[in-house]
Amino acid sequence: MITSATSSSQIYSINQVTKTRATSAYTEVESTSPISRMEQMQEKYKDVYSPMPASYSKEREELQLEKIREVYPDMMSLKEAMQWVKENLTPIGIGEVENPKDKAIREARNKEYIDNMGGEEAFNKRIAFIHETRAQYPTNKWAHEDFTPSNIKELTAFYNAAVYEGLEEGKDLKTATSDAHNPISFYINTLESATHNAEKHLRYVGNDKSDKQVTPEQEKRIQNLLNKHEIGYGDAVDLRPYDFNMEWNHFDTVQNDNAMVSMLQKRVEMYDFMLENPSIVESAFKKLDGVSRGGRTSERAILEPIKKDHLPNAKLALNVFGKYKIYDYIDIKA
Repeated sequence: MITSATSSSQIYSINQVTKTRATSAYTEVESTSPISRMEQMQEKYKDVYSPMPASYSKEREELQLEKIREVYPDMMSLKEAMQWVKENLTPIGIGEVENPKDKAIREARNKEYIDNMGGEEAFNKRIAFIHETRAQYPTNKWAHEDFTPSNIKELTAFYNAAVYEGLEEGKDLKTATSDAHNPISFYINTLESATHNAEKHLRYVGNDKSDKQVTPEQEKRIQNLLNKHEIGYGDAVDLRPYDFNMEWNHFDTVQNDNAMVSMLQKRVEMYDFMLENPSIVESAFKKLDGVSRGGRTSERAILEPIKKDHLPNAKLALNVFGKYKIYDYIDIKA
């Protein structure tokens, strides 16, 4: 479907396996270090999941498209899809609101597109197959032909580890890959990638709508809104009297696995405390500047998001940093 922004603390014990290397028929077999949990998972799920590569690969991109086209020959590549969007839809800049005319055009073309796919049921079946194929033959989410973030290895290792942990919990591949994406923006630094994508979007919008480019003042205001956070600001209730000196909805990452484990353990403890003590959260919520106006409650603004997203994401990240080497490179933990 075309939209206004279309573009394309449980530890599982696994027995360590020792690698051996036979040099010749007359020499001893040489023992090496135990294989890592990542390697164990790769072997265990090799028929289920192909790990995301840690770099851009045109061959991988073409393989993914080839697999989809075996079932849907008219599937467009990313470049073809972007070109179609440029030719058929009006791009929307950062901070802009889609005008009614453009919205009506987009919705009409959405319907036309779905009808051409055979109707909504056939379209949904197609989308499900595409998602399944992309999960089975993933390309790198952050590296592109013209850009690779400096922490691509950490991003990729975290994602693959999170997928494996989902599979270990009995999730199907679609759910495991979807859930693996959720904690990344909180617990791995994605600033380089986000900045690149934003600049790319601005160039794209600027090429088609030169009079609608973001001004320096607008860009500064956007950055201030994105970066502004502290205890007592927004919905970040103050729980320091209960020994939680952190914001429930913001996390400062550090490039050290043990430190991340320690921080995430405290974070999970905080979330459990908040869910078990809603009256304390509500009291702290009411002390924030104006947040409860308009009938807002801590239940809907804080506790529901924690229960649905933040706590599961924190537990998954804790599993990943606790069982794999993301920053410390020698992964021998199992």
